[in-house]
Amino acid sequence: MQSKLVNQTTLEFPSEVHMDGFVRMIEDRGEELFERMAAVGCVRMNVSRVWNRQDKFIIAQLFEYRDEKAFLDGQEVMNDFIAKHRQEAEEFMMKAVATRGVVLVDYSVD
Repeated sequence: MQSKLVNQTTLEFPSEVHMDGFVRMIEDRGEELFERMAAVGCVRMNVSRVWNRQDKFIIAQLFEYRDEKAFLDGQEVMNDFIAKHRQEAEEFMMKAVATRGVVLVDYSVD
């Protein structure tokens, strides 16, 4: 199924130690999060290290949704997840910037 909406969030950390802590959290809890997100219409979740920014510690998170309802429901799931893990996440001291878009053109190979 092709996604209709995309949420790209960049997370910048003050150090590699902080970033690695976040990655460990996602490795430990990411499958649980994606199962909950998929149940409401998220079709893809991707977490990547940004490699073209030397001396920066940045993670890019990509969420793709089948439609607007899936996005809105996914935001509720995400807010619940963040609230549940807020204390742990605050230790990573990350700055988040979200960019949301409507898919206009999409090429892919299955």
